[in-house]
Amino acid sequence: MDEGPETESGDVGGHSKQLRYFAHVSEKETYAEVRDAAKDQTPRTYFNLVRTQITVPRRITFDTIFEVIVDYKHPGEAGTPSPQNAGDTRVSVRSEGGGQFQMLFSLDGIRVSPSGASSLSEELGLRAINVDKSGNPQGTPVEGNAIMIIVETLKEGASVTNDFILRAASAKGKVNAFPYKGFPRGSLRLVNFDAQQQANPGGDYVPSWAMNFAFHFEPPYQGKAPMWDDSKSEIVLVPYQREGHWLEDYSKIDRPYEDSTVAMKFVTPVATHLTLHQVYEYEDFETLLGI
Repeated sequence: MDEGPETESGDVGGHSKQLRYFAHVSEKETYAEVRDAAKDQTPRTYFNLVRTQITVPRRITFDTIFEVIVDYKHPGEAGTPSPQNAGDTRVSVRSEGGGQFQMLFSLDGIRVSPSGASSLSEELGLRAINVDKSGNPQGTPVEGNAIMIIVETLKEGASVTNDFILRAASAKGKVNAFPYKGFPRGSLRLVNFDAQQQANPGGDYVPSWAMNFAFHFEPPYQGKAPMWDDSKSEIVLVPYQREGHWLEDYSKIDRPYEDSTVAMKFVTPVATHLTLHQVYEYEDFETLLGI
């Protein structure tokens, strides 16, 4: 590696800098070996900037000279760089719109009248939304939200076999059987992945693969479900908990509800019990994907 950069470039404000080196190596050294050497022989910091990326775009001659590009950014803007070396991994979180769903009963409420305000937290019937003249709750559309966990990695070409691609494809739609990347069991469902083989500029090694895995995140839930208690002839709140991607199935019956304060009478569907269903298979993503 040359002692100093041959050329350099950067932005006007000094928030980034790119240094260009020429690496003089032996005839048999590969791109990966040059990149590893550059990690040891180029400075981690450049004035007030930190090193964020090392690339080896080309071999200048057939034998002994490689071009090496080192990028530096201000610490406040550097973030976590995309994977550059085989085995590197980056995890990011992305929020996406989850469409709309119709909510017939609010999660909580407050009723205000001349006599004062009262909580509706334990009055499911009073939390019916937009009740029509026939006494049926029409509800209201509510915006949903989806949290995506993106895992990016660069894998060695030799490890990305046809069998690996098939196993990754078969894992789509499954959820994590064990905690993965700090997220609890059952909270991550693999919804998409893409793999792109990197260019092989020199032909002296098996090209690596850039791979992105997208997981839909749904955290474990612990709360209370409103249910009809025949022994008390009233609605009670029953505590329960579930893993993230289990399906909740309420078995409901129609119970008449009368609100004497506003002379309203309507039929309210009330749950008699709740069944939790496992609807996705489990997968050990750490073992399967090797990251």
